[in-house]
Amino acid sequence: MQNFEIGDLYNRREEIHARFGGSKQSGISPSRQSPYIFIFTGAMGEQYGYTDGWDENRIFRYTGEGQRGGPNNSDRVLSYYL
Repeated sequence: MQNFEIGDLYNRREEIHARFGGSKQSGISPSRQSPYIFIFTGAMGEQYGYTDGWDENRIFRYTGEGQRGGPNNSDRVLSYYL
């Protein structure tokens, strides 16, 4: 796998989806070709109520997907790991 660095910017379509597949629109994108799950976030998400980022314990907190309802996609994310 290509080495990704925290804080670096990558072209989602050219550097990630072209190589690994997965949803080009969803914030949580499991690869169809490898055992990886990509989580996409960015500063623009704040205007829609997303507050993703690292906490004081170096744990990345991801608020979920979708703009309606609560963060009910945690079951979806967990299912990728099982």
